Amino acid sequence: MTDKQQELLEIVRREYPKSAGIFEQAYSGNSRCAGIKAHCLECCWMDRKAIRECTSSQCGIWLYRPYRAEDAEEGSIDIDNMIEMTSGIAKTA
Repeated sequence: MTDKQQELLEIVRREYPKSAGIFEQAYSGNSRCAGIKAHCLECCWMDRKAIRECTSSQCGIWLYRPYRAEDAEEGSIDIDNMIEMTSGIAKTA
């Protein structure tokens, strides 16, 4: 873990203890999913609702952002279509 990661983890533990485990997993390097969650939490000021409502579709991980189960239930997010779109991108890159 880098010094900057350690510094942020200490802040998260103190200010947002519910999210500390996500950052610990992300910084361990053993969980890509936790890495995405940690990135989104940091970007959206630790606000899970803001992540769910994120409109930064130019972000490289926007398609994979967490905390959007409500959107999927409403049918506004087509997971199969997203997988197809991202696999097409990977093939052309």
